[in-house]
Amino acid sequence: MISLFSFLFYQGLAFADEYKAEQKRIRGEILMYRKRSDWANMNHAFDNLLELKTKKYPLNFSDYILGAYAAQELGMLEACVKRLEEAMRINPQAEEGKWLGFLLQETEFVSFRVAKTDAALDIMDMPFDPILQHAI
Repeated sequence: MISLFSFLFYQGLAFADEYKAEQKRIRGEILMYRKRSDWANMNHAFDNLLELKTKKYPLNFSDYILGAYAAQELGMLEACVKRLEEAMRINPQAEEGKWLGFLLQETEFVSFRVAKTDAALDIMDMPFDPILQHAI
């Protein structure tokens, strides 16, 4: 009976170590993609990391910040805001609160449909800020 308990205990430890190792591997990928300015793969790696999130293995502040950065660079401001909000729940006093405040103040969620597939969206005055340009 003791050997069965020991086996199950060590299996649980091995799973925990494997889980941590996978999170560490993905975090390394995210940093590698950031150095290369490969925002699409960085965002994809963040999504993979998000899938591994559990109560026992939560994402940390920097995970959400890096995920927000990738989303912003891809023009996905809604995802960027959600990730920043998660980061601010972890560290409410962080300097990144200004970033979140800027996005909440300067943007608004807009959704629309166009009946014709060949219709074009014309922007009369393109914003100066590159963050907002990427979103458009």
